[in-house]
Amino acid sequence: MRKAHCGFSLIEAMISVLVLSVGLLGLAQLQARLSMASLQLQASTQARVLGASGIEHALMLETGAANAADEASAVVVTPATRFETTTELTRTERLIATQLRVRWEDPAGKHEVHLETLANAETDAIASRLLLPSY
Repeated sequence: MRKAHCGFSLIEAMISVLVLSVGLLGLAQLQARLSMASLQLQASTQARVLGASGIEHALMLETGAANAADEASAVVVTPATRFETTTELTRTERLIATQLRVRWEDPAGKHEVHLETLANAETDAIASRLLLPSY
């Protein structure tokens, strides 16, 4: 009779290492994708906050000065991203329409956010604004 083998053979150990390395490579790729998605989400959130702030600033200028500029642009640079904003105001007798675009570029490509609002020209514009994101 033959004796039963105890322990692992070299081939079994190599296969175990191969399976473990494939799993670890998958986890590393998942971590890289999660990191990229987190950066994109952070930039998108910063763009929306910048846009809302820009609209509020434009409406405050509009209610304070009768001949404020109809179009304005600005560049904001953060440590990771460069944002470009363009604000456009349209006045009617009763409404002030404000459109703001925020553009930025990251490793995933170019992105853009549009924000629009309507404010009553006869009352406090900040109190009567309605912020509408458009996609």
